[in-house]
Amino acid sequence: MGVSKGAGWECLSEAEMERFEAHCARHLGPFEMVIHEVISEVVHIDLLPFAPTEARPNWVFVTMGMSALKMKTPRRFGLFSATPEYGELMMVAPADWIGDLDDFQKGEQGERLFRPFGALKSIARYVHQCETYFTHGHTIAWADDTMDAGAARFPAAILHRPVRFPKGLAASRRVDGANTHLLSITPIIQAELDFKLSHNSEALFAKFAAAEFPVEGFSPHRACSLTGRRGEIEG
Repeated sequence: MGVSKGAGWECLSEAEMERFEAHCARHLGPFEMVIHEVISEVVHIDLLPFAPTEARPNWVFVTMGMSALKMKTPRRFGLFSATPEYGELMMVAPADWIGDLDDFQKGEQGERLFRPFGALKSIARYVHQCETYFTHGHTIAWADDTMDAGAARFPAAILHRPVRFPKGLAASRRVDGANTHLLSITPIIQAELDFKLSHNSEALFAKFAAAEFPVEGFSPHRACSLTGRRGEIEG
């Protein structure tokens, strides 16, 4: 079995966690520790934090536990080589967002610094609470209507395949032979959300790709991908 049961929630088995940790480390490098969840609901979701390296100058936080349950994926769905019934999420963050993981323990400041990754966990839990599924191109609003990270306000996020990472990262083989698919989360501003809804996700991804700056993950100081102006995010 790839799942263990807690008090009212599901948890990945030790074998499944070890397999997923090894997969992430193979593509992202070593990680110092697991940020364990204290109070769980529906599923037990930990975080794997990967510190910046010379080759990858940013933080990467990956959920571990969303895949304890299958998503409610339509059987007709086939964007991937196999139906993506199992998923985990990741979020990229700037190298200077935190100095090290101890920064999360610094009272109110630590709570603010952890907020994007708390939102990451909330989205991972949401898919099971609402009995739905995630795939490339989906958008979702934050549970509290906005993620206020300093001066940056993002009312929603878009999910997509990892962009600036080895191709093999996107799918991890489970103990039972199925795949867990990894999706990256990028917070977006209202103008970007409106553009996606009036066009489609691929049109917004094209704007991301054409921007003079990398657009993937949480970046509170980036410019708007539609206009190139920073004031539309910070203000």
